[in-house]
Amino acid sequence: MTNKFQIGDIVRELESVQATDADGNFIYRRSPAGGEISVWTKAWSKHTLEVIKVPDGKRKRYALLQTYANGKTRIWHKAETTLARA
Repeated sequence: MTNKFQIGDIVRELESVQATDADGNFIYRRSPAGGEISVWTKAWSKHTLEVIKVPDGKRKRYALLQTYANGKTRIWHKAETTLARA
């Protein structure tokens, strides 16, 4: 089975975000107790990640490098299903 991404590819990740309406206001729903519960949804990230290692075994986990605006970096390990080309 081939890998979906190669070393050096730029990708985005699927992340949980709070849902908003057309005006940009957060969406809430009523709880049984009368309070409000925020609604969450999945969306593609605004930041990008660079693939630095591709999986070679049974687990399809990619090593990804995220570079922040201040120059610091962080390595993430994400599954193939949560990634898409940027």
